[in-house]
Amino acid sequence: MPADQGTTPPSTTGGMTNQRSVQFQNEQGATVTVNYGMPPPTDYGPKPPFAQLDTNHDGRISESEAQGYVPLVNDWLHVAHHAGSITKAQYEAWND
Repeated sequence: MPADQGTTPPSTTGGMTNQRSVQFQNEQGATVTVNYGMPPPTDYGPKPPFAQLDTNHDGRISESEAQGYVPLVNDWLHVAHHAGSITKAQYEAWND
């Protein structure tokens, strides 16, 4: 059974947000502390211009070209609507 539970404030040095700890005691009486939480979000900055990602200049961003901007890769299925590429209009309408 957990011996103690608590919440610590988010770290300002790159630690986890909403970090929590729980302590257990094993059969030998030793205390084990488990810390858990979510890492802070990464700030990727504003999305790059369409032309910067369309490296082959065919007027579309392929999934491999999208690798240049992680938030776009993460939203690929939503933005591409299950297609193989994204048009400039789709990219401009996407709010990262």
